[in-house]
Amino acid sequence: MEETIQKQRKTASDLSLGLSHKVIYKKALSLIKKTARPGGFLDFGAGQGKFVSYVHDQCDMNSYSAVDLMERPEGLPSEIQWIQSDLNDRVEVADESYQMIS
Repeated sequence: MEETIQKQRKTASDLSLGLSHKVIYKKALSLIKKTARPGGFLDFGAGQGKFVSYVHDQCDMNSYSAVDLMERPEGLPSEIQWIQSDLNDRVEVADESYQMIS
């Protein structure tokens, strides 16, 4: 049964293409800029990594990480740590590693 659920999650991930609309990115970025303090940034459910790349280019955070079931996208800046994981599973990161999570 667990294998069936994982296949369904992978299929849903693939069908979404791992993208959100630019309007969402711009609004989220404006909120990040208003509230961000130095620290790490984590994009949980990063898809193709477009948003974490956008934040990387626009904000000055100490570190950038992304988690998604999809494989690391080609062309993602090397400064962005990619963690390939099912979002329904526990992701092993140190406590208080991130100042901001999207």
